[in-house]
Amino acid sequence: MVRLELWKGANSEHDRQVLRDFEHSLPELPINAEVWDAAYNLARRARFTGVSVPMAKLLIAACARHHRTDLIHTDADFVSLDRI
Repeated sequence: MVRLELWKGANSEHDRQVLRDFEHSLPELPINAEVWDAAYNLARRARFTGVSVPMAKLLIAACARHHRTDLIHTDADFVSLDRI
């Protein structure tokens, strides 16, 4: 999911080359049943607080939380999710 989100934002050949190089060091965290449950819960809590975030970002945030890893971003949607 993270790779898909990154590739979606690659707007130039330079961006795509940087991502190709970066992919080799990007860890893969499994999205298992516990991550899906965490994503459902996060989506429910976001909706309850009036926060609307794309599904892919909910899943990415839930995966990072589940695996207790930092999520490095410059995205307002993830900032909103951090507050939940």
